[in-house]
Amino acid sequence: MSLSFYERGSPSDPPFLFLHGLGASCHETVAVFSLLEGRRLIAPDLPGHGHSLDFDPAHFSFSFFADQIADLLDHLELETITLGGQCLGAGVALNFALRYPEYVRKLVLLRPAWLSHPRPRHLALFAKVGDWLQEGDEERTTMKLALHPAYQTLTKSCLAQAEEVTALLDRRKDVVSTQVLAKMWSSYPFEDLAELASCTPPTLVLSTSKDSFHPEEVSRTLASHLPKARLATLPPRYQEAIAYQQALTEQVESFLSATSSSCLK
Repeated sequence: MSLSFYERGSPSDPPFLFLHGLGASCHETVAVFSLLEGRRLIAPDLPGHGHSLDFDPAHFSFSFFADQIADLLDHLELETITLGGQCLGAGVALNFALRYPEYVRKLVLLRPAWLSHPRPRHLALFAKVGDWLQEGDEERTTMKLALHPAYQTLTKSCLAQAEEVTALLDRRKDVVSTQVLAKMWSSYPFEDLAELASCTPPTLVLSTSKDSFHPEEVSRTLASHLPKARLATLPPRYQEAIAYQQALTEQVESFLSATSSSCLK
């Protein structure tokens, strides 16, 4: 099994597999669901992230990542799961649900960032950092980042978001870890919004305001095209972290516990 993953909870608990965001790792998932109980939380490191580094970046795409999740489920001998993800992970989860619908009971899309086109402008800075790290050393990348207009704007408008970009410099500097940022920015989870009509699991789409990396419009668009989706807005992640965390846990717990027929209420 090339994909590294973390598990918490009893094997007898209902499985909830959740995928982290671009540039993060399973530790992000564990932190996001630190208050969630009564579930078997499965938190993989997606290829090029955390300890999942035994991959060729030439293959990186949303479909390739989803294929690795299918292999992981077979490895764990799981036939159905509740699947979720945030940012990059939300796109991978959606790609998986479209291509492997037999595995997915319910779907949770937290702060999604991709629609049906590559290179979303709101994540361009992540790809830039990956490119800079491939071209030179960390000191030069730090200087380029500090001088980049988009980063300077972030430091003035939302320091917490700027720090999220700065944290990319703390990742491993090998080829796989640096290339994944631009490779996945250049990919997309599905071809056309019309495809989403075939994605029928009950779906919870969670957005936040004041988050330029994960625009509310992306969440609204997905929720309006997924047949069984419910959209909920959480408190601003970067400005009201405690309220955000509490609301997130409440929304997800309620959704996971509800019967399929009541998920949309």
